[in-house]
Amino acid sequence: MPRGIPYFHKQNLQEYAKSCNRTACPAESDARFDDSCFCFYHLNITLGNIVQLVIYNMGYGGGYTNGYAHPFHIHGTHYYLLKMEFPEYNATNFVQQPNQDIDCEQTMHCNEKSFRNSSWLNGKIPNIDKINPTFRDTVAVPMGGYVVIRFKADNPGWWFAHCHLMLHQMAGMAFAIKIGEHHQMPIPPPGFPNSCGDFDAPPLDSRLKAGYPDFV
Repeated sequence: MPRGIPYFHKQNLQEYAKSCNRTACPAESDARFDDSCFCFYHLNITLGNIVQLVIYNMGYGGGYTNGYAHPFHIHGTHYYLLKMEFPEYNATNFVQQPNQDIDCEQTMHCNEKSFRNSSWLNGKIPNIDKINPTFRDTVAVPMGGYVVIRFKADNPGWWFAHCHLMLHQMAGMAFAIKIGEHHQMPIPPPGFPNSCGDFDAPPLDSRLKAGYPDFV
């Protein structure tokens, strides 16, 4: 995440937030363990657009024995839950295999995966609820499954999207959504704090890093 509030660093954001290098840090790799691949991932969305996101919980993080249902939350907007799909369960209600709609195997990181059926791409997902979908700001993404959400980007600003399990959020399960251009965002009132988080975090104790290698 950035060291400062992005709104206040429009001209020098690169000094406060490292850009993501998708060539040096490919999605299907162990780059998450490489400090040089830590970066500020964010989506740029045009003000007024309709946004549809598919959020899935598969791969290593959604494993049969070590996975979680991730409560996904977006600040600054509510969204419609159009679809929720679950994994395949066995007779004792344990996960037998992940949902097969998305091309992912449990032995993979499964970053930036897509639907197996190409006709579902570009927002053409079948069997979504457009009649009476629930309206919310948080949804639990089932282990081995996925959700489809949709919202109108009508609230300009920088907004935080993240897993609501603090341990996962601290480990990097988060990103930002930038809605609109800088000039379209409301101007903060005079005296509004603008240096929050502007510091370099001290290095973790070596004993802590050794005890929790997956989260550093």
